[in-house]
Amino acid sequence: MSTIQKANGRTTQSSMWDTDSIYNSISKLKKLEPSTLVNRTFSKLYSSVINGEVIINSSLDKLDLIREIVSIAESKLEKFWAKKIIADPMTVYDFPYYNNYEKLVDTEIKLVKNRFKKTGFKLIFIGGGALPLTPIVWATKFKNAQITVIDSDKEAIELARGVVEEIDIKNIKFINSQADEYMQYSNYDIVYLAALVGLNKNEKSSILHHLHSTMTKGTLIVRSASGSRKILYPEVDYLPDYGFNIVSTFHPTGDIVNSTIVAEL
Repeated sequence: MSTIQKANGRTTQSSMWDTDSIYNSISKLKKLEPSTLVNRTFSKLYSSVINGEVIINSSLDKLDLIREIVSIAESKLEKFWAKKIIADPMTVYDFPYYNNYEKLVDTEIKLVKNRFKKTGFKLIFIGGGALPLTPIVWATKFKNAQITVIDSDKEAIELARGVVEEIDIKNIKFINSQADEYMQYSNYDIVYLAALVGLNKNEKSSILHHLHSTMTKGTLIVRSASGSRKILYPEVDYLPDYGFNIVSTFHPTGDIVNSTIVAEL
C-alpha cells in the first residue's frame, strides 16, 4: 500500500500495481482486440503508469513480455480504429490518444526545428502501424514535406494507406519492409524510430546498428521511455554505443507516455 497526497492536502491509501500483477492481469486476457474488458484493463495500466502508481518488481524478461502484449494490443487497437476511420474519416479525431500524439509531435518539432529545412524535407517513420498518427501530424503541418512510412506488417500498411487516402493527405507514401532490411535511410533528412520497433535491447540494438551503417546524414529521432513508463516501452539509453551523438532529450509529464531522443551521426 502507498500513501498518495490529494489536492486538498489529505492523504489516502491506494494500492500500487506491481509488474508481476500487471503481467498476470494482461496475459490472462483471451483476446486483445478492443472490448469493454480489454479497454478497461489497458486504460487502468496506462493511467497507473502515467501517475507513477506502479512498482517494477519483475525480471527484464517479464518486462519484455509485458511490452510484447502491449505491442499486440496497440496493433489491434490501431487496426480497429483504422477500419473505423476508413468508413468515416472524421472519426480520426475521436481516436483516444490523438491529442497525445499531437502534443508529442509538437514537442519533437521544437526539438529538431533548427536541424532541417522547413520545405521539401524528407522524413521516414519506422513502425507506423495501421494508424500512423505521427506521420499524419507531420504531413498536416508540413504539406511540402515528403514523408515515408515503413512497416513490416502488410495488413497495417494497407490499412494505413486507406486512412491517409480517406483523410486526403497527399504527401505520405508507404513501404512494406523490415526495418533492418531497408537500405535507403540516407535519402532522408529525418529518420524516426517508433517506440515498439525493437521490444528489447537486442532487437533495438540490431536496428540501430543497421541505421548507423546506412545513414550518411540526417537526424535520428528515437521514441524511448523513462521511469515507470518503461513498463510500456523500452528505454533507449545506449545510442552513443552505436555511433550516434545525442543532441537533445525530452521526458514527458502528464498524459504523454514516450520520451524522445534526438541524435545525429
